[in-house]
Amino acid sequence: MGQMEIARDPHTPPEVLQELTEDEDKWVREAVAGNPNTPPEVLQQLAGDEAWNVRYAVAVNSNTPSEALQQLAGDEDEDVRYAVAVNSNTPPEALQRKAAIELLVRNSTPPRNYCNSWRGMNLCGFGTP
Repeated sequence: MGQMEIARDPHTPPEVLQELTEDEDKWVREAVAGNPNTPPEVLQQLAGDEAWNVRYAVAVNSNTPSEALQQLAGDEDEDVRYAVAVNSNTPPEALQRKAAIELLVRNSTPPRNYCNSWRGMNLCGFGTP
């Protein structure tokens, strides 16, 4: 069995998955990040990986800790940020902060309904919804 198959196997022990985070092949690291048996502390470590596909796999993993999701909410890659936004474990404050930052970067004033539009949250991070 090759490194990729081991990294994908949901029965691979966590210690082995930890070792595979050091693999030079980003696709192996992505498989580790997507493995449902990968421990939260390993996912936290992989959230800082240089490869966008690894960070994306971390963002969609249902075992990813909220701290890692908060970190990834500010990722440079749009697909990673989207994956964070749809992960049900993402803390609302991470989404609020990210929305406010994106609005500031665009240098525009959002309509009031934008700030209140998603899941009834105050997306702009200020005032009341």
